[in-house]
Amino acid sequence: MAPTHYDVLNVKRNASKAAVRAAFRLRSHIFHPDKYENYDEPLRSQLMEEAGAEFKRLRRAYEVLSNTENRREYDRSLRSRTTGTTKRSTRRQRAKSPASGTRSAAQPPPSDGGAAPDNGPTAGQRRTDPLLVVSPSSLDFGLVSAGQRRQLALRISNAGGRTLFGEITSNRAWLTVNRHSFISSSTLVLVSVDTTHLQAGNDYWGNLVVSTLNGGDRVVRVSVGVAEPVQPVIAGIPATIDFGTAAPGQVKTRTIRPRNAGSGRLNGSIAVSGRWLSASHRRFDGDDASFELIANATGLHVGERYAGEVHIYSNGGPAAIATTMIVQAPTQPETSE
Repeated sequence: MAPTHYDVLNVKRNASKAAVRAAFRLRSHIFHPDKYENYDEPLRSQLMEEAGAEFKRLRRAYEVLSNTENRREYDRSLRSRTTGTTKRSTRRQRAKSPASGTRSAAQPPPSDGGAAPDNGPTAGQRRTDPLLVVSPSSLDFGLVSAGQRRQLALRISNAGGRTLFGEITSNRAWLTVNRHSFISSSTLVLVSVDTTHLQAGNDYWGNLVVSTLNGGDRVVRVSVGVAEPVQPVIAGIPATIDFGTAAPGQVKTRTIRPRNAGSGRLNGSIAVSGRWLSASHRRFDGDDASFELIANATGLHVGERYAGEVHIYSNGGPAAIATTMIVQAPTQPETSE
């Protein structure tokens, strides 16, 4: 059975004039033949021919359904067509059935509504038409941290014949695709969600509408949850380190192990003040990082107390260590006379 004007515009039988107008504008904008003029031959001729034929169907459907009187007459013809098919089928059935009213064994049961099965040229032609297939039918991005961007793949393919071409639109600003139109029997589309402007702790959903000129339309529901942002917190840094006493030229060390008390990955840098004080590393990265603080008494004056500072700058916050050391002459061993 040929598609109705409602099928062509993809609207319901009770659609308002505004809905009919909106459907026509959307589909005619997407599938106007002029959009395919820049393609190379022979694809250009094929696409413009198909687009031209479909655009005529769109325009004819809109001319009928946008006019109240024309639409009323068209609806009446649809009803009479359905009724007439049922009556003719019923008469044929009665003529072939035995007088007792039981169905002959050679007579197959009628299809739904009493209409005979459609095995003519129209059915064969429909099998060669494009048929849109979208996989998966929905996309769930799960939990994505606030301020992050993530991608999933969507496959658009043609389960029918000829060439399938159409367009993809989104109803959410945070939901985008890497391509908005396609002309292919199989197309991979990358779907992205961007949580930069979404509120942490909430769930969001949107729709991708895949509209084709000649293979039907599909709606892909997309959902994402926004998690709290990853936030490291530095810990395990002592506020002070006392190296005690050291003899001139002596070297002392202390191991420092920065610890992440938050989430994510901790990293940072180390700065030291005091010529007698140094660090084995300038940077650290990861939750199992460590570095050595080195106190060197070479060249320092005996009997003096020295102070220094270690400053740690990290993505988990700053930290500081105050350090001290006293230089003392080595004790001379007592000698017996």
